[in-house]
Amino acid sequence: MQPSRRVLMLAFQFPPYDQSTGAQRVLSFIRHLPTKGWSPIVLTARESAYPQIDRSTLATIPEGTLVLRAFGFDVARTLSIRGIYPRALATPDRWNSWIVGSVFAGMRAIRNYRPAALWATFPTPSSLAAALCLQKLSGLPLIADLRDPMIYEGWPETKWERKVYGLIERRMVRVARAVVVTTPSAGRMYRERYPQFADKIRVIPNGMEPTPDLAAPAAPSSKASIMLLHSGLMEIPDRDPRAFFEGLRLLVTQGRLPKTPLHIVLRASGKEALYTEQVRALGLNDIVSIKSRIGRAEAIREMMSASALLLFQGKHCNRQIPAKAYEYLFSQKPMIGLLDVEGDTQALIQGEWHVPYCADMEDPQNIADTIAKFAADYEQGTAYVPPTALHDQHSRRTQALKLGDLLDECTAS
Repeated sequence: MQPSRRVLMLAFQFPPYDQSTGAQRVLSFIRHLPTKGWSPIVLTARESAYPQIDRSTLATIPEGTLVLRAFGFDVARTLSIRGIYPRALATPDRWNSWIVGSVFAGMRAIRNYRPAALWATFPTPSSLAAALCLQKLSGLPLIADLRDPMIYEGWPETKWERKVYGLIERRMVRVARAVVVTTPSAGRMYRERYPQFADKIRVIPNGMEPTPDLAAPAAPSSKASIMLLHSGLMEIPDRDPRAFFEGLRLLVTQGRLPKTPLHIVLRASGKEALYTEQVRALGLNDIVSIKSRIGRAEAIREMMSASALLLFQGKHCNRQIPAKAYEYLFSQKPMIGLLDVEGDTQALIQGEWHVPYCADMEDPQNIADTIAKFAADYEQGTAYVPPTALHDQHSRRTQALKLGDLLDECTAS
């Protein structure tokens, strides 16, 4: 299908920015929207605004995509003195200067390319603030891709941020034609918070873009050991592994370790020193390895050689589903979920995918029982792997097509 309509997409977190998995959602929308008759124009920041870049990620931008880069800078790096700067200079975030740059660049793009709609994505609130300005100046229909809630029980942490985020959120819900979140409970929360705008709230989940590494049959795991892997940040309290370590200690003290040697790898946790000390204090050095970050390609190879993949998601993130869950699904490997029983991740992993290896992330005995169950199944060759029939439903292409339908709906009038 030949693209016939343009959508101007505001996304601060975009290659070569090297600290955001959210860029993958944007890239997948760009890649697949043309099949629905939409031609994306990306409005993002210049490289100098980002605290860390990886220019190799520029190759992931679909060929032919029009990318516009507006001026903006990081207050924390540019205006701070010994790392200190007034909070007012970073409202609503450290890149508020990008609001001005993107409004000027956005209006120029609107004049030159005549888009039919605007789209903006969180978690950088400056993207939403700039989109609100552009909508007011142009009158174009706006779709807000919040992904996760802007405000919930424990986030943001400061009263000032909650006030500022609240102002942006309320304005966005009133002005936007549609407000998109990624999980069912986030959708319910917004419908309850804004009942008069309940019909605007939509759910378009995250997903996975199959890659050659993940699309190929899973690599055979070594039978010499049972290797459980978590690769990625493990923040506290969201993915605190202390109860997990206690569960491993119970396996040892209760004499329930599997016959096959058990090896746990926590890769790129972001708290290597802390977790190394906790492992040492519990006498788990022979079982648990805390390892530093490696490149994406090497990390995928390590994941595909694991016996099973660990997924942590605590109660503070019950309205979120980590992108890692979908990556695990497409890897065709067993997964072990250490979750909160009330969370959307639990509902997806156990309720929809029927993964039998799910434990309360804060219950060491439950964790020990779950790992023992997996190990027994693995040694018998019967470890559960979610069926490939789920892949199409959870592909990023499927979610991008939903956005295309939503763009059609919001521009129909």
